[in-house]
Amino acid sequence: MTRRSRYEVWYYALINIYFCERFGLAFPVGYADVMSLLPTLRPYPRPGSRDYRDAIYAVTHIVYTLNDYNRLRLPPPLLRRERAFLKASMAWAIKRGDADTVAEIVDSLAGCGVDDADVQMVNGRAFILEQQRDDGGWGDEDNDYGRFHSVWTCIDGLRDYAWRGRA
Repeated sequence: MTRRSRYEVWYYALINIYFCERFGLAFPVGYADVMSLLPTLRPYPRPGSRDYRDAIYAVTHIVYTLNDYNRLRLPPPLLRRERAFLKASMAWAIKRGDADTVAEIVDSLAGCGVDDADVQMVNGRAFILEQQRDDGGWGDEDNDYGRFHSVWTCIDGLRDYAWRGRA
């Protein structure tokens, strides 16, 4: 059996219950119940921790589910701890050469109200562009999920948004 971090288990629960509720499936546990566990994930781990990447993905999916996957911009004060964690994670993701993670960080920071001129946003987007392959894609060519997910996240990390309001 593969070990799953508490961050990975939590963000899968968050994503799944978000979509179940969105499509009208009722369960005894709801989105608010899963989100109520957020304080138990803090403080977030430090770079080098075996769960660090999973913590990044947990935080990006907090943003994605709260902003309805980039439809609404979140008020900057709402996720100040998470925004600080993502900003601090950018250098780690760039150092690892992980365009997918950098793109999710950039995309989530944009969703949290971070300005496009912010140095983290500029550096992240420059890195994403540098990592693009000659065929236009990003990520692992030998992994179907990785290939499509990397393209999706990298495009979202680079694009301009027409926010439909604030969450």
